[in-house]
Amino acid sequence: MSVFYLKLRAVDRDRNIDRDYDILVLNVLFGCWGVTLAFGRHGTRGILKNYVFDSQEEAQRFVYKTLQKRLRAPKRIGCPYRLVSAETSTDQDLSSWLVSEQQDRFVGEPLFNQKLTKTKSF
Repeated sequence: MSVFYLKLRAVDRDRNIDRDYDILVLNVLFGCWGVTLAFGRHGTRGILKNYVFDSQEEAQRFVYKTLQKRLRAPKRIGCPYRLVSAETSTDQDLSSWLVSEQQDRFVGEPLFNQKLTKTKSF
C-alpha cells in the first residue's frame, strides 16, 4: 500500500536547469517499507532507485536525509527544488514524514499548483 508520493522540481531556465525528483514511499509485504526515488532531467527517462527498510523509522530517516539534500540544492546546482505535487494515503499525514523545516520550504512555496490530496490507493 502506498503511503505518500512527493514530486519536486528545480527549474532555472537561464542556466538550463530543469530537474525532477520523485519520492514514493510504500508499505510493502511482511512489514517492510519501500522507498522509490526517481530523478533526472525533466522529460527524460532519468534514474530509478528502490530501497527496502525493515521499519518505518528507518524509512523515515532515509526520506529525511534525502529531502535535506534537496534543501541544499541551491548550493549544489544553483536553484532550489520546489514542491510540484504531494499525495498521501488516507491514514497518513505528511507531518509524520517531513520535519517542520522541510514542510515550510517544500509545502510552503510550491512551484506549480499544489495538489495535496488524500487517496485510498495510488
